[in-house]
Amino acid sequence: MIKSRTELLKLKEEKEFLEEGKRIFEEKRNILLKEVMKIVDEIEEKRKRLNVKVLEGYRNLSKAIMETGEERLLKEKSKGGKINLNVKKIVFAGVVLPKVTYEFKKEVSIDREDVIFVKVAEKIFREVVELILEIAELEMKGWRMAEEIKKTTIRINAIENFYLPDYKLKIKRIEEDLEEEERNSIALLKSWRLARKK
Repeated sequence: MIKSRTELLKLKEEKEFLEEGKRIFEEKRNILLKEVMKIVDEIEEKRKRLNVKVLEGYRNLSKAIMETGEERLLKEKSKGGKINLNVKKIVFAGVVLPKVTYEFKKEVSIDREDVIFVKVAEKIFREVVELILEIAELEMKGWRMAEEIKKTTIRINAIENFYLPDYKLKIKRIEEDLEEEERNSIALLKSWRLARKK
């Protein structure tokens, strides 16, 4: 009987631990879902800006070709911009995410001052590159968070549909056994008292 009561207490503690684990996983999943939704909205907004910038860039590039000449522009392009790209890792809600940093090292240099559209096109295409890098970072974060949401949901389902029902069943059986044992003890005690009175 002592062993059964001890076992019952242990099972109840483990069940509470599982319920707390499930609650924590659900909280984590909710945090990640909110973050993914924010990322989706941010990607959508940046894609719209990217489309506008690309069109604007090509319009200015056409003007730059007329202004400078295609041959000269292509020749200058080969001396042109460089970018240093660095990807670091950050952790959010237990998920390793990329953090992209970048720095433009060199501008296209055309000596003449009358090449306004070349400079404007270059500035716009730098903004295009920045937006592409930002979108790529957001998409990678979104995918990694979505994978973690999937894993967390599997854990929640395992606790909810397998472990908790198993613990509840074991606890119920032990409680029924203990109640039966207690009823038997009470019946035995009553019959012993009746026998003593005679």
